[in-house]
Amino acid sequence: MRPPQPPAKRVPQAVEQPKPAAKRVMAPPRRMLKSDPRQTSSLDRPARDPAGPAARLQQLGRGFKLSFGTLGQDRVIEGEARQKMAKSVDADANRLKLIKRLYDGHPAIRALSAARGAVDRAFKAQTNEYPDRGVRLFMVDASKIDFDQWTVEQIDKAVAEQLTEFMQYMDGHRQTYRQAVEKLQAQWPLVLAAAKQKLRELYRESDYPLASELPVKLYCNIEPVNLSVSGECQHLPPALRQEVMRLYEAKFDQAAKMQEEFVISLFSKNIEDMINSLKQYDATKDADPKAKAFFTDATVFKVHAAWNQFKQKALKYGILKGTALEKAFQQAMTTMQNLAGKTSSLPKLLREDRPTREKVVEQMSHLSETIAKLAVKGGRRQLILPSKPAGS
Repeated sequence: MRPPQPPAKRVPQAVEQPKPAAKRVMAPPRRMLKSDPRQTSSLDRPARDPAGPAARLQQLGRGFKLSFGTLGQDRVIEGEARQKMAKSVDADANRLKLIKRLYDGHPAIRALSAARGAVDRAFKAQTNEYPDRGVRLFMVDASKIDFDQWTVEQIDKAVAEQLTEFMQYMDGHRQTYRQAVEKLQAQWPLVLAAAKQKLRELYRESDYPLASELPVKLYCNIEPVNLSVSGECQHLPPALRQEVMRLYEAKFDQAAKMQEEFVISLFSKNIEDMINSLKQYDATKDADPKAKAFFTDATVFKVHAAWNQFKQKALKYGILKGTALEKAFQQAMTTMQNLAGKTSSLPKLLREDRPTREKVVEQMSHLSETIAKLAVKGGRRQLILPSKPAGS
């Protein structure tokens, strides 16, 4: 029998200490002021100015699409009615395209059109241009977000708050549109009666929806559109990945160009309208000193509104910044501001003082010609790039 063995001496084992938590490296926000982590390496695509207009639209823009349902205003005239109308003008029915208008300007239809126009204008006022049909860019206000210090979650929440405010603002206009649809629904029997009286034998009940179908047919939707490149693209072959990125970035190059053209056209049009209104004002006075001539305050205010659009929708993102066009626009505004201490007093001054009117017409006409020469080259609208410094 073996003698009992002494108990084995317990050897203390090293206790594995928990590893310090790795310092969290925050990924840059999607399409913000830093490069998108889902985009390919800079070696796979051409160099691009990260602070340029297209890059800023790409970094800060969020896609939204506005869409409406319609009733359809026209129908092709078929059958016996078509043959009868062709015979009345001695024509071949097969060669004629005969159209009938289903709705003849009923007040409820006009009110619906006005409500739709209000939604569309509000949507465009809050967004920037984008080349895809029906899609526009809601621009995140970067001044309200600290991209260097905030976490991705904080940034996402701040962006979400801005998107929520935008959607709630648009929902107010959509509600007005829905109310117009409800009023049309209530007056639908009268709309059909007016159409029947107008079209007579061409009226077909089957051409018109039921009143209960109107809310579905006359929808008004605002939906987000994902403009990002999908994460799967990083696994594509380099050549294909580069082509995908080229097409993706080209959309924002085009968006910057479209936004540029919009602000140039808006500013130029409002300046031209003011010039023409002042000329017409003097022409009316010259023809008959007792005649009542009109020059509205809105003519001046529209120029100032166009200037604000230029600052908020172009300069803010580097579009046309530092260009000769910016200087020309600034000169136009300086001219107006020097005439009157504040915008509200300028229309009254222009109506009462002819020398001031003539001075404004002369200076604004010169600026209008300058803007036209700068904005158009060779008959085609050109992207205006900042002038190079002298000696460069």
